[in-house]
Amino acid sequence: MKIKIVLTALICLSMFNSCSLQNNELEILDEVFNEREYIEDFNVKLLDNKSDTLPVAKRVLLANSPAFKGYAYATIRPFENKLILVATRFVSPSDWKGGEIIMMESLDGGITWSKEKAIQENIGLIQTAAPSLISVNETLMLFFLVKNSSSQCHVYFKKSFDKGYSWTEPVKVSSVEGYNIINNDRCIVVNDRIIVPVAFTPEIHHYYQKQGIFCYYSDDYGKSWKRSSSIATTIPLMEPGIVHLGGAELLMVIRSNKGKILFSRSFDRGINWTIPVSTNINSPEAPSTIAKLPEDSTLILIWNNNPATGLSKRNPLTMAFSKDKGYTWTNPFMIEYLKNSDFAYSSICFDSQKCHVTYTQIPYSSEFKQNVKYFNIEIETMKNLSRNPY
Repeated sequence: MKIKIVLTALICLSMFNSCSLQNNELEILDEVFNEREYIEDFNVKLLDNKSDTLPVAKRVLLANSPAFKGYAYATIRPFENKLILVATRFVSPSDWKGGEIIMMESLDGGITWSKEKAIQENIGLIQTAAPSLISVNETLMLFFLVKNSSSQCHVYFKKSFDKGYSWTEPVKVSSVEGYNIINNDRCIVVNDRIIVPVAFTPEIHHYYQKQGIFCYYSDDYGKSWKRSSSIATTIPLMEPGIVHLGGAELLMVIRSNKGKILFSRSFDRGINWTIPVSTNINSPEAPSTIAKLPEDSTLILIWNNNPATGLSKRNPLTMAFSKDKGYTWTNPFMIEYLKNSDFAYSSICFDSQKCHVTYTQIPYSSEFKQNVKYFNIEIETMKNLSRNPY
């Protein structure tokens, strides 16, 4: 009888703690997000759906091996006289297995690369992943995720003052307790303001459909951080990316699960954001990457031009251009398509002559393995491709 009473008490206590936790999570959602209906604008669209192949040679830069089962989420940046690439290295590739961050360098514009070296060990209970790399005042800043549980994932950063040879200790950026999510190649600098776009939910398994977006931003090079206005709607908003359009204007590209890309805009350098707009640009539930050609107003979008909903069918990987701040997109080119692979989590950067692109290849197989692929293309070639009439 006593055992039965104790078991009943334990069950009641467990149920009470579970209900209390869920109430706290709902309070966080109410505090962080003011849910509003998104807008559908079918005039924001891809004007042509041809599938010419981008004239580049692609190669695997980081391949899985017996020691390391996968690489993903790379970011590439020019810094002084070299290219620096950072990526996540997995012992067992999964969103819920161990990961750390490695770095490679190229001194010849991406032709050859140094051996990889670990620059951030796993300091999370689960993994450390998803690096973004920026440079501010001759200082490198590495941003990344530290994941401890499905309700505790935070953004950290650290600095290097000697071209990536040594790094400071990690410092926490995110102030909202819960599941903060950034992708690779997402942090940007706009007129000395560092902006970190984040998707957030208090608990990713229970509240996956409640994901919304805000930005952390710093005007003092990372000494302090503030939080922007939030974006939330009736569908989950995920994995935001930002491009600076000029002045105080920014464009955010957003992953969703409705088979379309969403956009939001800011006119005050990322403090406030418009209600998200569902475009007529097809996409599965996958991230997109957006950038702007140097000394040019032409935008580049890399995404999966595929109307399938859900997490699968992240192919083909496509590139298109916009000359009107992202309202219409033209001249799509297929970067890569394979029936037995997904392609996602791309990064884009520019040096004085070339555009450098990385992306993750996820082959369909019984073993979950990932590779990082790379190519570069002359900036002038990119400009010519964007000018061709559709």
